[in-house]
Amino acid sequence: MNELLTDTKIVAAIISAITAVLTIFILKPIVDRKFLKFRLNQEHQYEQRKKIKEVLAKNKTHLLNSAEDLNHRLWNFTNNHNQNWHKVDGEFFESGHNYFNSFAYRILSFYGWLRIIDKQMIYLDTTIASKDDLNFIKYIKVFPQIMCDLALFKGQEYDANNPTDHFFRNNFQNISLILVKGDEVTDYANLFDDLNYYQDEYSQLCEFIDGISSTENRLRYDRLKLLHLTLISFLNKYGYDFQYTDKKKIEFITKTPRKSKLINNYTDFIKRIKLDSEKEMKKLLKIIKDYA
Repeated sequence: MNELLTDTKIVAAIISAITAVLTIFILKPIVDRKFLKFRLNQEHQYEQRKKIKEVLAKNKTHLLNSAEDLNHRLWNFTNNHNQNWHKVDGEFFESGHNYFNSFAYRILSFYGWLRIIDKQMIYLDTTIASKDDLNFIKYIKVFPQIMCDLALFKGQEYDANNPTDHFFRNNFQNISLILVKGDEVTDYANLFDDLNYYQDEYSQLCEFIDGISSTENRLRYDRLKLLHLTLISFLNKYGYDFQYTDKKKIEFITKTPRKSKLINNYTDFIKRIKLDSEKEMKKLLKIIKDYA
């Protein structure tokens, strides 16, 4: 009996020793590697999210201010487009056309700040941003597409090779940089200072604005209306409380002076961008659905 107990203890000791060896030399390194990989991944995500937040925080106020300025101009344009203050008949470099020049400036300023943020995040892994920051980034990505994407013209007669009512993507990137100086956007007073380098790009934007009308047989007015609606959704989500646009005003914009031909395409476009689940965009799409 004693011999059996001794043998049992010896076997148990051997098993314990083998287990210890396996744990120390085989299992522990595997566990340590997995833990190290997990820790490094968590640290990477933390650092990337931190840097994304820093870029957004540093530029957010500038972007919101330029978005508000553009929003006010688009409101003014909605109410006064028949006054033709924005019609200059090709005189794009004349300083006396204050309404037209400030219209162009507000578009350039807004897209300039978008480009600054986009450039500062080019080496960051934005796919792991927090949900709120990721939606912010989606808005940053969607605004240039509003001006360029031909999917918005689906079902309409339009020559895609002739950019009268849209912009070629690379050209619009250059247009967005017209006012960018380092990490800042040029003041309105200096609008014409460096246009010698960007006359062609500036002229493209001006041709888009010049005399734009809801009654013309073109699609640029519809594109501008979609920009306004997207801008409102963005400000409703990330702007200050005094920048919020309520349902009645959104309905007014949607139907004044006429509804857009592109509402259904816009809805599909927003779904493709995966922005339709964002709270304020979801509200917007629900409101404008009745005007499709």
